[in-house]
Amino acid sequence: MVHVSRDGKVIGSYPLSAMRTMIDRGLVRRSDFYHMRGMSDWLLVENGNFSAFEPLPDYPGRAPRPNLQAPRATAAQPARAGLPLAAWLTVAGAVAVALSAVGYLVYSGSIGSDHPEHFATDIRRPSPGEYLAIRKQAAAGDVDAYVRLGLCELWGIGTQESPAAAVASFRHAAEKGHPVGQFWLGVAYLDGNGISKDQRTGFELIRKAAEQGLPYAGYRLGMLYYNGIGTSKSLPESLRWVRRAADDGLPDAQGAYGIALRTGEGVAENPTEAIRYFKLAAESGIEFAQYNLAEMYIEGEGADENPREALRYLRMSEKEGYHPAIYLLARCYLGEVKGLVARDLTGGVEYLRKAADKGSVEALVKLGQQYYRGEGVAKSESAAFEHYLKAAKRGHAGAQAVVGMLYRDGVGTEKSPRLAFRYFYESGMRENPLGAYHLALCYAKGHGVDVKPDHAAHFFRIACAGGVSEAFAEYAKINFNGVGLVQDKTLAYAYGLVALAKGVESAKVWADINPADPTAASINQEKGKALAKQILAAMEAGRPIPTISDELDDEESAAGVSSGSGMIFTGEGHCFTNHHVVAGASRFFVVAAGSNRRLAAELVVVDAANDLAILKVREWAAPQGAPSLPPPVIDSKSANAGDRVFTFGYPVPDILSDAVKYTSGDINALSGMRGDQNQMQVSMPIHSGNSGGPVALEDGRVVGVVVSTANAEFFYKASQNIPQNINFAIKADYLRILAQNNGIRLPSSSVSGDPKQHVRAYTVQVIAEK
Repeated sequence: MVHVSRDGKVIGSYPLSAMRTMIDRGLVRRSDFYHMRGMSDWLLVENGNFSAFEPLPDYPGRAPRPNLQAPRATAAQPARAGLPLAAWLTVAGAVAVALSAVGYLVYSGSIGSDHPEHFATDIRRPSPGEYLAIRKQAAAGDVDAYVRLGLCELWGIGTQESPAAAVASFRHAAEKGHPVGQFWLGVAYLDGNGISKDQRTGFELIRKAAEQGLPYAGYRLGMLYYNGIGTSKSLPESLRWVRRAADDGLPDAQGAYGIALRTGEGVAENPTEAIRYFKLAAESGIEFAQYNLAEMYIEGEGADENPREALRYLRMSEKEGYHPAIYLLARCYLGEVKGLVARDLTGGVEYLRKAADKGSVEALVKLGQQYYRGEGVAKSESAAFEHYLKAAKRGHAGAQAVVGMLYRDGVGTEKSPRLAFRYFYESGMRENPLGAYHLALCYAKGHGVDVKPDHAAHFFRIACAGGVSEAFAEYAKINFNGVGLVQDKTLAYAYGLVALAKGVESAKVWADINPADPTAASINQEKGKALAKQILAAMEAGRPIPTISDELDDEESAAGVSSGSGMIFTGEGHCFTNHHVVAGASRFFVVAAGSNRRLAAELVVVDAANDLAILKVREWAAPQGAPSLPPPVIDSKSANAGDRVFTFGYPVPDILSDAVKYTSGDINALSGMRGDQNQMQVSMPIHSGNSGGPVALEDGRVVGVVVSTANAEFFYKASQNIPQNINFAIKADYLRILAQNNGIRLPSSSVSGDPKQHVRAYTVQVIAEK
């Protein structure tokens, strides 16, 4: 059955087969919402077609910790809220000046078809005239010929295209240990081309080819590890194979490893070395490497600013048809990036069209802005709406927020509160601050949806975390009145002061609080002013805003300090912890068990995908009376479900004390949430502050790193049960790989004396300051 909803109310339920007739007869409007299977999956009928609309949950869940570090190439965040529609569209439609570093994830598809000339192998691409001779050589037992024959059959060179015949030829070569045969047979298994799809078998075949030194196999293997295809996700393993292929001369891998070096994803950030790898790839025609070089020369990143070189590489990438390069050239002509070309608005719009035709969503957004302003093109609100809508339907959160406003106000299209809500919802669920703000207003005022105060509070909180000034004023009101959340007048005062400082007119009520007013008795004005000051300072510096949630009573969190656990795992003072413990911080310290002395540390490397980080403590020395080396960190294959484990750590130190604490439990499973093979599930009780601590077997060998505990609210809503001791740890395998890939040698140590005391002696409190 399909349920039809109008103005937030269900008006009927009908068989799917009857819906199109009803629409054609005008009995149901195309702008109405439709939802199926118990009103959990939403559909929208547009132009007579059903299109999927993402689920609308009963409750949006807990707000994630905010992060104001703007991702590259996203819509710019508004400087302030409360602006008229024209100003909102100008701000929301603008694209951030920060340039985009394109990750190698986008090159993880079917490897080998785009750049076959980059194979570092003796097997070259056959020509049609060679087919008969190749077939005779294969029949005579030539293994290389079997590979060439497979390529002929796969691509239809000199014969009819037949993936199944190609698989048979590749298999013959692979069974003889031929690496190129193994590679292509592995690709066939991964893609299900000519044979039943089997990603695990495809992964194993490509791994065998890579281990024999075939660079393209190594690169593809790195992509499989990156995406977790046929194996568990592992950024360290991915980078190990990508770098090996890059150093073997594979251009695609050189560009990919350049990205890792530029962004610091899984390796120490090194822009100078990134440029070296990008140049190697760029000269071989790798378009994303050319584009990254252009960006770096514009920004003076890893080299001096050089507009001439930037434009040269940008033109090279444009010639390859790379849409980010075409879009960047458009911005140059529009005058947003200076020093490369003369400003030419008409030319900029033409480049925007080219980029949009090549698939650039950002170009669609920018075209919408140009039409709305009438810059470089005749002003047209309907054309602006059309381009914003195209971008919104492709998932651009900023464009979705703009489309919501256009539908709300009837600019360039007919007014529709329901469609406005739909696009605000899509934008807000993607945590776009502007979309979240307007979605919160919908929930608060019942525009296009039923009034839901708790939903409004949730999305106002996200908008505040994104720096939307008007959201602070609204969030102050609902905190003061306790609507949709627990009443807290001190927090209300802090948010009101932030809105006031940002010039929000409605926030003037917070300007002067009379101490004699009975209302003031429930406001801790000093605490509110201090928090407002911290939030404003973070906004001014572009740092993450202190957590906007009920946890703001945590003074340490509000002050920009995070605390977790860790363990020294080398004699040189290397310490492991979680990435989320150190993320966004600039100074790091560790405190050893039983000590009050803070030891300065420096961040060596992070693996955000596996939530791991490694620090180096500058003045580390083995604790007096403890073994000279830390407990060994071993592979998780030594652990089994049912094994007893324990940890030491520093849970909620402000409440419990700053002494190291012991807890124990069992390994429940060698996988995490939803079968995540990178983690294990453990039953030992953990709390905030345990993050990053060791998980050790009873004999003291470390098999994991504490990472998270089950979300009680999520479990209760899903099962009506409160989770008890459902916790997770990252398998130590990934720590070992991260260390080895960054030149950190793990000592061949053993547990000495009491295992618990050995682990305790090397467990430390990790303190990270913003």
